[in-house]
Amino acid sequence: MLFLRHPAWLWIKKHARHLLPPIDPSLQARFDEGHAFEPYAEELFGDLVRLGFSDFSEYQALPARTLETWRNGANAVAQGRYEDGTITCISDIVSRSGDGYVLTEIKSGTSAKPEHTFDLAFQRVVLEAAGFPITRS
Repeated sequence: MLFLRHPAWLWIKKHARHLLPPIDPSLQARFDEGHAFEPYAEELFGDLVRLGFSDFSEYQALPARTLETWRNGANAVAQGRYEDGTITCISDIVSRSGDGYVLTEIKSGTSAKPEHTFDLAFQRVVLEAAGFPITRS
């Protein structure tokens, strides 16, 4: 999401993290609250399969694990990674809906922000290019 503020932020985050300003305790608390909120939202999907990763090798394997989870009959996948060519995304929740899929973004805030629309739009482009037609976001 930093990229939407300025393209240089993405490069700095990847190649020069030491240049980023430190995260103050109140902002870190907001991040922590957001992460703590996710399990509550995920409970709305009873048969959810949660993927995710803990290191770079798991991150690299995540697209294959995501596809395998869908092939094994999952109805909803959290933290799956989708890719098409050089573009990739990790989606909060993707669930089956008829002949398509519903893309669900989990936010703990009280209102949608403009950057959320860009985030969902990008994810939708990646998912549809990867063969997952989105019927609702």
